[in-house]
Amino acid sequence: MTTTPLTSVQRVIRMLERRDHDRIPRMDGYWPETITYWQSQGLHGNDDTVLDLLRRDFLSIGGQIWPVAFPGREEILEEDDKTKLVKDAMGKIQRIWKNKSGTPEHVSFDCDSQSKWETIYKPAMLNAGTGINLDPIQATYPGPSHLKFARIPNSRVLIGIAPLRLVC
Repeated sequence: MTTTPLTSVQRVIRMLERRDHDRIPRMDGYWPETITYWQSQGLHGNDDTVLDLLRRDFLSIGGQIWPVAFPGREEILEEDDKTKLVKDAMGKIQRIWKNKSGTPEHVSFDCDSQSKWETIYKPAMLNAGTGINLDPIQATYPGPSHLKFARIPNSRVLIGIAPLRLVC
């Protein structure tokens, strides 16, 4: 185990490479309602303030899973005053809140057999491409000094500097 405190970049890269590191890298996020509640209790700042106080090492700059079988698909199956039941681009059916944040209720997954994988999902995913638009990321983190592709064995990781930011 290393005894010198590592930078966030060093810590996360060592974790991804399965090497010794000084502590487990920290990553977290909060629902907007949580931050609003904490602000009503005296927090001065936003979610970045909280993450800085907790010494986060990295955070996601994209929540997109790729490739997706059916890019752009969001089929609303049911809807009431509080929730909607949605079939998404991966064939997942979930109930989500309409007017607040929360963990969705995972109802079912359409890709539930080897046959569906081979005949529907695998071909769709192979034809879909990545669907990743790097323009917003590059606009936020311009230039090669702020945005790099790191070669970590068996993964594709987009790394920005200070604090380390990843898109896997």
